[in-house]
Amino acid sequence: MAEARGAGLTNALIGAVATIIAAVVATVIASSGDSPASPTVPGPVPTAVSPQPVREPPSVFLSRDSGPAGTEVRVSGEGFAPGERVVLRFHIEQIGSTTADGEGKFSNMTVIIPGSLYSRAAPHQFSVSGSGQSSLQRADAPFTITG
Repeated sequence: MAEARGAGLTNALIGAVATIIAAVVATVIASSGDSPASPTVPGPVPTAVSPQPVREPPSVFLSRDSGPAGTEVRVSGEGFAPGERVVLRFHIEQIGSTTADGEGKFSNMTVIIPGSLYSRAAPHQFSVSGSGQSSLQRADAPFTITG
């Protein structure tokens, strides 16, 4: 008889623990908004910003890819933001700037390859870069200084 009473008490205790666990699980589910009784149906995702067209990364093109210090080079580029200022550099030295047109392009910007410091390293490859000041996009083209 004592065993039957002990088994009944154990069953009652297990039932009480199960009820508490079920209540905690129901509270967690209700607070997360994921109710098994009412599954979420996917729908269109609202957007706060209009999607921007995907642009190719910018590119810079040179009229020639080598020459001595003092060489005149024409620089063209594309893929920049329309109307943005593009700063042109040889290695780290600014050699010019221009404004991209409505399509993000510029063409035939004449620059002079700087001398003294760079010509001491000749022959050596450096970069001519175009950096968009509002888009922060950058493109490089190699230029080998020969003397």
